[in-house]
Amino acid sequence: GIPLPSRADDTGASASSPVSFEQTLPDGMKIICRQETATPLVSLQVFVKVGAAQEDPNRPGVGNFVARTLLASTSNHVPESLQEQIGNLGGNVTATWQPDYTQVSALTVKDQFRDAVSLLSDVLENADFDSGIVERTRQDILTDISSTDASVFQSDYNVIRQSLYAGRHYQLPPS
Repeated sequence: GIPLPSRADDTGASASSPVSFEQTLPDGMKIICRQETATPLVSLQVFVKVGAAQEDPNRPGVGNFVARTLLASTSNHVPESLQEQIGNLGGNVTATWQPDYTQVSALTVKDQFRDAVSLLSDVLENADFDSGIVERTRQDILTDISSTDASVFQSDYNVIRQSLYAGRHYQLPPS
């Protein structure tokens, strides 16, 4: 398991001096924790180095598709169970694809920290992409693409993007 930092009151740190923790695991994963004692909230951010540069230009959008379905189910939780667990955190959990990375994050109260870590670990290690969710997401993305094509601003933006970034992964539209 990943060693977690101590709580500030366990270390004697004052409210004005945040507790920081950094460790690089043997597989190269870097963990950085910083405790801000002025708020009861906890924010967990996982950045995975998978973005547009890893997309196949002939099959763009796979990263966006994975991010949009990542929180659907795991081998340990059917969709309803996973959504209930996310709801029990009392905050929010998101997965977002960006041109340079995929971000999975959770925001909750400090009493739910370990549950949030467990949930994100389960999603990242055991995602199984429920077939019903996959099909609904596919339809949602096709709808998004159609509405993007109908939007004059978005259509022009995509043309400019393709021109500015010709031959590079940033030329691909987000969807």
